[in-house]
Amino acid sequence: MKNQLKEVMQKELDALEDLLKMLDEQHSAYIKKDLFALESIVKKIENSNTNVATMEVERRELIGNKSMKVLIKEINDEELNGNFIEIKNILTKIGFQKDTNELLIKQGLIFTNKMLNIFRPSKNAKTYNNYGKIQI
Repeated sequence: MKNQLKEVMQKELDALEDLLKMLDEQHSAYIKKDLFALESIVKKIENSNTNVATMEVERRELIGNKSMKVLIKEINDEELNGNFIEIKNILTKIGFQKDTNELLIKQGLIFTNKMLNIFRPSKNAKTYNNYGKIQI
């Protein structure tokens, strides 16, 4: 079981690194305003997510309901412990990159919507509130 767990964790680590790479590519494409690259990266990210989920299912089938921390302490293998720590670090990086990408995309959409609202003619008379903002 120990060798199988090492193999599955290594595959999971590779899948997570691939996902992080795809998220970095998404960030670069957004910064460069390359819409075609952004569209193609979506499929790659979905495939990477599928690979990560597959490895996660394999690992859970192998270890059952046991906690990874408890299992690694029981096995007491440095390679497993190193892989576990590396997986935790990559998951932190993935979460940070995902949040950054989401924030950038949301900001871009908000800006675009505001620009469209400014250029779109409105039939209602626009008024200002007590803060000087336009009310629609």
